Amino acid sequence: MSSVSFRSFARTLAVSLALAAGCGGAATHPAQTTPVAAQNGTQVVIVGDFDPAADRLRQDPVADAFDAIQRGEIAQARAALEAVVAHVPAGWSPVTHSARGVAVAAWSYHDLLPYTLMEAMQGAAGTPGKREVAWVGPSYSRAFQLLAYLAVEDRDLDRAAGLLDRGIALEPRAELQTERALVYGHQGQLDKALALYVQVSESAESDDAAKARAWRGRGSVLTDMGKLDDAEAAYRKSLEIEPDQKLALSELEYIQKLRAGQVKANAADIVRGQN
Repeated sequence: MSSVSFRSFARTLAVSLALAAGCGGAATHPAQTTPVAAQNGTQVVIVGDFDPAADRLRQDPVADAFDAIQRGEIAQARAALEAVVAHVPAGWSPVTHSARGVAVAAWSYHDLLPYTLMEAMQGAAGTPGKREVAWVGPSYSRAFQLLAYLAVEDRDLDRAAGLLDRGIALEPRAELQTERALVYGHQGQLDKALALYVQVSESAESDDAAKARAWRGRGSVLTDMGKLDDAEAAYRKSLEIEPDQKLALSELEYIQKLRAGQVKANAADIVRGQN
């Protein structure tokens, strides 16, 4: 693997981590215990000791580790995350149901929103009243993702792959799957990378942002395979979801240069990635 492609992979994973953590700006969320959904006499509230502006639980070692990574305190973050994943409870699930509602080990406030509607429907089908969506922690799947990021920084793709596999086994999130696809691609396993990107881009459970990233990932892998027509179609599909996305537009220009013989594949002056 060239140093250019490795830097690209590390950069794209870092960006996806930042997006998943909701650190793109101040959040505007209802305060804890504020009603967020009501249907047929059922009131749903989101509860938990979280900071809406920071989009995180106030006490969460995984969120603390993410913040430490952002500050460049890598050794501290790694130690905290290793301590977390050393004690993953047997049978842990990111979602736990109870008579009162549901508890979610969410990565961000956005994760909680689908459950408000689900709980409203659940209450409407049963006994109307107050139901809760609780934000709890830590998220062990996110801990594995952050450790995978650090493994990439250490240029240890095998370790990153293993960590992402463990995270996916706990919670097959689109973010983990696309990052696993990135690792497959940089390990030269293009067929496996493409299969994961296809899975995420066509899954009904993927949101638009995840689908757009996956379509760009498909385009990148297809370009590496020399399937330029399919790669172009994939990037254009991503632009249907996220118009004017700079990387997709840049990659389309790159494909045209490849066709014209103006550049060679994997030229050092081309920054590759999925985000």
